[in-house]
Parts: sequence; C-alpha cells; structure tokens
Amino acid sequence: MLLLKLLVIPGFLLLISLAGKRWGPSVAGWLSGLPVVVGPILFFLAIEQGEAFAARSATAALSAMFAMIAFCVTYAQVAQRSNWPTALSLSLAVWAMLAVVLSSIPASLVFSTIAAASALLAAPYLFPSVQPVISGTAPSLTDCYGAWSPVPC
Repeated sequence: MLLLKLLVIPGFLLLISLAGKRWGPSVAGWLSGLPVVVGPILFFLAIEQGEAFAARSATAALSAMFAMIAFCVTYAQVAQRSNWPTALSLSLAVWAMLAVVLSSIPASLVFSTIAAASALLAAPYLFPSVQPVISGTAPSLTDCYGAWSPVPC
C-alpha cells in the first residue's frame, strides 16, 4: 500500500506532463484541473481512516481551494512588479493567513462550496493580463543550465 501511495500521484502528474508535451498546454491545463492530487489522498484516507474522516477532509480540501487560488493570484500579481522571492514570500503569507482563518471556521459543505466557487469565479478577473509571446528564439543550454538567467526553461 505504501508503494501505491508513493507512485499514484507522481504517476498522474507524469501523465499530465506527457499529455502536455504531446497535445499542448491547453490539454495539460484541463487535465491538471482534475483532482489528481487530492482525489487519491482522499481515497487513501477513506480506506485507512473511514468514510466520515474522508468526508470531513474533503470538505476542508474544498474550502482550502480559496487559499490556494488566493496564493496563485497574489503570486501572479506581485511577480509582475517584483522579484520571485518577494512574490513567493507575500503569496505564502496570504495563503497562511487564509488557511488560519478558514481552519477556524466550523466545517460546512455549504460554506466550503461557496468559498471554492467564489474563488474560482473571481480568479479569472484577478489574474493580470498577459501578452502571448509570438516569436522568439529558444533558450540555449547556457540559459537553462549556466548562470542564472531570467529565461525560463
């Protein structure tokens, strides 16, 4: 069972990555929207801890989407204006604050659904607009493996 736990989630992530290489980022984006991380975790919790524990965990995971989306939006906004350590620090602080607030609220499926749905509906409007890169040269090996470079690899 331990080997299965260690392989299922990385296996799903590998398959999504391979699908992205084969069919492009749109397919990978849609597939990564599936509960490939939390789904198997909740499955193993249900097997080991029982259905009631897994149901409470699923409710908490649903409301935790609010904090996760707030982290992503904060990082995207701050990274437009500052360096990545600052963006990461502020994003983690926002996530931690929201995680503490959400964990202090009594678990409720209705509240969790409203929190997740409101974050999902608001997120597209809160992310910064970006311009697609039309053309450019591929990064060289020096850009990827040499000294630090702003070129992503």
